[in-house]
Amino acid sequence: MNSDFAQNGKPGYKLIFCRFVYRNGVRIYPKKGKYFRFWVKDDQETAA
Repeated sequence: MNSDFAQNGKPGYKLIFCRFVYRNGVRIYPKKGKYFRFWVKDDQETAA
């Protein structure tokens, strides 16, 4: 992944990192990394 993509990413989205996620009430950890990462739509109205 080049640095240009890392800086710009997807327009209108944020990159979110999570150590674990819940699926069906069970905590799941990533197998091949420290974090899960998700692109989430950036909502300027609710952003703090």
